[in-house]
Parts: sequence; C-alpha cells; structure tokens
Amino acid sequence: MNPGPVWLLLLAGGLAARTPYVPDLKHWRLELTSAPGGWLSERRQQITFKLVDPGDPRPPREPAGRYDPYADAEAYRPPAAEEKTPEQLRRKRQQEEALRLANQWRQRTIQIWFNGEPMAEYAEVNAARSFRVESQDGENRLELLEPESGARVTCSWWVSVSQSRLQVTVLRDFPGNFYPTGELQVVEPDGTLGDYLKATPSGGKIQWMAYSHPAPPAGTYAVRWKTYPWQEPAAVTVQVVLDPGTDREHRWRLNRLILPGSPPTLLGTFDVDP
Repeated sequence: MNPGPVWLLLLAGGLAARTPYVPDLKHWRLELTSAPGGWLSERRQQITFKLVDPGDPRPPREPAGRYDPYADAEAYRPPAAEEKTPEQLRRKRQQEEALRLANQWRQRTIQIWFNGEPMAEYAEVNAARSFRVESQDGENRLELLEPESGARVTCSWWVSVSQSRLQVTVLRDFPGNFYPTGELQVVEPDGTLGDYLKATPSGGKIQWMAYSHPAPPAGTYAVRWKTYPWQEPAAVTVQVVLDPGTDREHRWRLNRLILPGSPPTLLGTFDVDP
C-alpha cells in the first residue's frame, strides 16, 4: 500500500483543524426564544434572545444545572498545583491568548430599542441571553440589531394595567451587569422615602427597579441610588416619565457613575406640577 495519500489526508486534516473559523455574517440571524405577545396585564417582562450562526463548528454549550460543591467534598477540593517550567508557562500563555483571539468573533454587542429608548446588551454567538423590561400601558415595541451582520428582530405587545401618572425606571444600558448592585430610592416632596414593596402614605410604591405613583403630590422629587457593601463601579441611568401617553408627557433621564463604598447618591431631581 502506498502511504502517500494517507499522509496527505492526515496533513490536510491537521491544517483544517488549525485554520481559524471565519463566520459568514450574511447567514446570521437574531431569534427571540422567549418574548411576550398579545395583551398582557403584567408590566415586567423577560426577553430571551439568541444570535445564531448556523455554520458555527463549535457552538457553546447551554448552561448545565447548578453544581452543589457540598454534595462531593472531594470534587470541590482544588487540584494540587503543578510545577511548571518557564517554557511551559510561556506556552500556556500563548495557547490561552491564541484561544482568546480565535473566539473573539463570538463576542458581540446587541443594540436594543424598547419603546424608542436605546439600550445595549452583550451576547455570545449561539448562546441564549436574557434581560427584563418594564412595559408601559398600551403598545410596547422591542427591536434588536446586531450591527455588523445586520441581523434584526422585532416584536410588540400590549399591556393593560391601571395607569400610573409617574413612572421612574432603571434602564439597562450599562453593559456587563444584569442590573448594577444597589437599590433605587425616590424621596417624595414631603421627605418620605419609599420602602421596597411598601406604599408611601401618598400612594407611591417601589417594586424592584421601578417606582410608580398613580397621583403624585406636587413638588420636587429626588432620585437616589443606595449602594451595597459589595458594590462595583456602575453607570446607573434612570428614566422618569410623567403623564405617559398624553399631550402633557414629560421625560427626564438621570445618570451618574456610582463608585464602591459611596453613601446613597443623588442621581437628580425633577418637579411634578399639580
């Protein structure tokens, strides 16, 4: 038997294995794997999407079930450190850097518009990603775009709940975190600070990352951000909407960089007329 063709096949296979994958962006598509539709009675909605590359030779695995380290103490014990020579360490760094560069194409920024407000979300090709939005009364429209490929997807739904004249919502436009670590605070004109899930005497209420009031008293409101001990630096942006959907509608956007260990920080103020 002539070994020549066998060696040629092995060589070709080895070269193909080392050739970095070049994605064909025109075949990419955005999919909404979980999105609302029709008429709803809940304001807060979770959106799950995926940027799909059908030609991806090694798509990332979906997250497995949560691992319990206490179920097996031996499995939780870290492996003993291995002695490595400077040359082995150099090769390891080179391999890690080569792997990072080979997979750099997977990291993408998705542009999002929700009811006309821009946001951004980091995504990995062929991996599901989720975020939440706070719907408004009436029609809600969501649009996602991956700029380089032009992949785009849109959806809309309607929400029918009791209308709040004042809505203060934390926006998702700080990449890398689902929400910044901390807590939204709104101080009403009489100095009352709303507690989480408890209505103020005047009727204001904070739920998760949103404050609403069906009939806010006139005066100046202060929006603050309370940090936690493990706070990381975060650019917090808050949207304020007064009289939404009417000819009296007013909008404010308050934002500030919050640093670790800072006391409750004033993001800004706004006035409510009678």
